[in-house]
Amino acid sequence: MKRFNFLALCLQFIVCHVFAQADTINSKKNKLLLNKIHEGATSYLVYTVDSASNKIGASDIWLRSTKFEKINNQPAFHLEWKWYHHDSLYRYVSAYCKKSDFSPIFQYGKANGQITAYNFSAGFMAAADTVSGNKADPRKKIALNIPVFNWEWDMELFSALPYRRVGQKFMIAFLDPSGGEPAYYPYKVVAKEELPLNENTKTSCWVLRIEYEPDAYGMFWIDEKSGEMLKMKELYKGTYRYKVKIY
Repeated sequence: MKRFNFLALCLQFIVCHVFAQADTINSKKNKLLLNKIHEGATSYLVYTVDSASNKIGASDIWLRSTKFEKINNQPAFHLEWKWYHHDSLYRYVSAYCKKSDFSPIFQYGKANGQITAYNFSAGFMAAADTVSGNKADPRKKIALNIPVFNWEWDMELFSALPYRRVGQKFMIAFLDPSGGEPAYYPYKVVAKEELPLNENTKTSCWVLRIEYEPDAYGMFWIDEKSGEMLKMKELYKGTYRYKVKIY
């Protein structure tokens, strides 16, 4: 999911070189294995750790769910995200993506009492003028000059990537509705390893990595069988951030 709005600038020097070696993943290439995205709900513990002191910082709970529904009479994934902080709902997001290619259709978000809602249509992302109380800027329209996915739902998209081998590279077209422009971002399968779930159980995972900038990265452990993201580890400005599936 989105973390840094300036990623496009930081990664430009990588993009041209990687494109020649990578699988291009966008909503028109039809390379996603969308049957790997299942209905259901998953909970994650999200917390930070200072890399110098190992002091644990803030911890939150994320609840993410997927349903198969219809919007505007077309089959869609209905995705929901509830972010709890200090026992209160800090942020709520509801979005629809096409069932055929995972391209975004609509997103509604509410945080700190403020609503932001967007439509993705006619080649643009723009404020949804039919949503009451929408605070998204009605003057701002983002041209979808590449066939993007909504970066808010990267965890679900990672389930559907066509993993084949360690060393495999992907260029994924993402747009963060909260800011930034459509762009391709390079991810690499850096390992295939056994991830401990408890003292007695391990599961085989693909390990996906993105380099945000020097000394800043994200790593994602994707269950080989189910496709679920079981763990994430990010480093940014000396702080580790973890997401771990709760069983």
